[in-house]
Amino acid sequence: MNESGESFDAEQIWDYIKDNPRLVGIQVSGEKSLDLLSALADIYKSLNADRVIEAKYMMTMLASVLLATANGTVDEIVNEIMVQESMETFDESIKEILNEK
Repeated sequence: MNESGESFDAEQIWDYIKDNPRLVGIQVSGEKSLDLLSALADIYKSLNADRVIEAKYMMTMLASVLLATANGTVDEIVNEIMVQESMETFDESIKEILNEK
């Protein structure tokens, strides 16, 4: 990044965030924290790869976690997100297995 602050290179910023995880963390509950910059980097990568639906989904998950943090229901939301992610990973694994035969 340019130290003068006059200009910046988007790719350089996202590469820096990738190489330096957990720079900006938000404590969302007693046991859970959110790496905000890494979450934004994932959304940026999806948009950069023209995966808009995936990016919108991730943005909605991020907003849900932030809202749940304010409401005190973050554990339920995070658990639901983890279940959804597990189901998606399972679906992708099954598709790969079936396509190999």
